[in-house]
Amino acid sequence: MCVALCLGANSATWFNTGVLVTCMRNFPNNRGTVVGFLKGFVGLSGAIFTQLFIGFLSKDPVRLLFLLTIGPTLVCLFSMGFIRPIPVHDLALDEHDPHEKLNFCFFNIISLVLAFFLLVTTLFGDFIPLPEGFVTKFATTVMLVLLALPVYVPLRMI
Repeated sequence: MCVALCLGANSATWFNTGVLVTCMRNFPNNRGTVVGFLKGFVGLSGAIFTQLFIGFLSKDPVRLLFLLTIGPTLVCLFSMGFIRPIPVHDLALDEHDPHEKLNFCFFNIISLVLAFFLLVTTLFGDFIPLPEGFVTKFATTVMLVLLALPVYVPLRMI
């Protein structure tokens, strides 16, 4: 288990570096925004894993360790196809793609909604004891849907 956790943690760092470099090349005019998104989701990842732990893993520590060893690998495998250099369509670095700003706004709105949702569910979970079952599973499902919504942007570009 220790070797699996070590491999998972180190591969996630390597993957994060690959994502960062690719995003810097794909969005030269919006580098700050891209770095903000990447670092924001690093911060949200703890709340995301906590919500998964409460909602689907029945607060079982063995299942959490299994998720932490297998989860990053599955996310890397799923998102590998999306992380690639996008050819520039004869645009100078000073010009903006007209859809790029709209895509970033969509992604920003979804990210803020996800962060607010996780904040509310965490606070309600701490102060108002909710019965295990439907409510926690529903909240976790809503979180997963919010996490999947940004995939719409690269799928639309294909």
